[in-house]
Amino acid sequence: MNPHDRQPDSDWEKLLDRQLRALPDRRAPDTLLPRVMAALRVRALPWYQRTWWTWPRPLQCLSLLLVSVVLGVITWLALHAGDVALTGQVGRQLGNWFAPVAALWTAVGVLVNALGAVIRSLGTLNLCLAGAVLLAMYLSCVGLGTVFYRVAFYRRNS
Repeated sequence: MNPHDRQPDSDWEKLLDRQLRALPDRRAPDTLLPRVMAALRVRALPWYQRTWWTWPRPLQCLSLLLVSVVLGVITWLALHAGDVALTGQVGRQLGNWFAPVAALWTAVGVLVNALGAVIRSLGTLNLCLAGAVLLAMYLSCVGLGTVFYRVAFYRRNS
């Protein structure tokens, strides 16, 4: 290469430029505009109406903390449902709140006591196994629902 020659392949560049300009313009796919407009509509939504993954990071952390606390309370209540003193105390408080519907409350109380007796007779291991089975069934439903949704709304890129 000659150091004084600043454009060694200017003929080649001109030929390439001419050929590229001679090519017809590509037509945009018909689905481009609706997809762009849908994406803009999603971005225009407030954060709480968008998917959880697009929330601001502090709110994601706060929601995870809240869900963890709620699940912890539910787990604690499930493990201590056989505790008669706690069940009786909660039952009395709820009974005071719902005094106007005492007859219905009595029937619910009998059912709750029967459920407590069943839970006490099952034991912790069986309850954990039942919870694991329910979780597996739930995750199966979510997975199959996702598969069916993807199959039903499959779009081939053309």
